[in-house]
Amino acid sequence: MKKFNHMFTESILESNNQGFNNEIIQNINLYVSSSLEKMPDFMQYGVLLISIFFNHLFLFFYLKRFEDLDSAKRLKIINFVKARNVILLSLLVRLHETLILNRYFEYESKI
Repeated sequence: MKKFNHMFTESILESNNQGFNNEIIQNINLYVSSSLEKMPDFMQYGVLLISIFFNHLFLFFYLKRFEDLDSAKRLKIINFVKARNVILLSLLVRLHETLILNRYFEYESKI
């Protein structure tokens, strides 16, 4: 799941035209992980299951998991999910997008 979170963070930052490096991504991933751990168990397990489903869904289309796709395809997928409002996947993207961008702008304001 660490690779998925890393690629998901990169993709969301790219889709919002934000610059990043590995230090920023590690900081954001720690924040997202700790935020998800603070959720009640039923929500935490739901997010985990949807994340696993999202990661493996693209085996049917591209014969690769989301984390193994190239950057352009990941951006295309995230933009498609956000634009079409795909039920559970859209909630997952928006949850992570909120957490990631919140931490990104906090981190940027400190610099």
